[in-house]
Amino acid sequence: MRIQGAAVTIALSVGIAVAHTGATGIVKERMDGMGELASAMKRLSAIVKSGGGDAIELRALGETIMVHSGAAMLERFPEGSLPDVSEASPAIWTDWQKFSEISMDLHSAASELMSAAGTPKMDLPAIVQEIGATCGACHKDFRIKK
Repeated sequence: MRIQGAAVTIALSVGIAVAHTGATGIVKERMDGMGELASAMKRLSAIVKSGGGDAIELRALGETIMVHSGAAMLERFPEGSLPDVSEASPAIWTDWQKFSEISMDLHSAASELMSAAGTPKMDLPAIVQEIGATCGACHKDFRIKK
């Protein structure tokens, strides 16, 4: 299991490094943060599929998502930060309210994960589905696939 986890981490790191070629400053910071969000989401999905996961790991994943969402995410999107290497859509700034709401929703879902981790009533699949749906909503409206 640890070998598979290491292989996934290495593969994600290589993919992120290639995708971030040419990114600098705040754009690189946000791209790196998005990479960490993707890694956390992939790990959460694997935990749900395996039926495993312990409270410490779940809280750590929730913290990773919280660190890169909410106000912290919004700070990484100053208006006009759209170099060619970015997948950010100009719609972010034309519908800043919706973008902000999605970012705050992601932060709230991550907080829910941290609070529920290890409790008997935790519904991990539902929480992970909520996090994934929030990510998907943002990608649908505010990400340009390159």
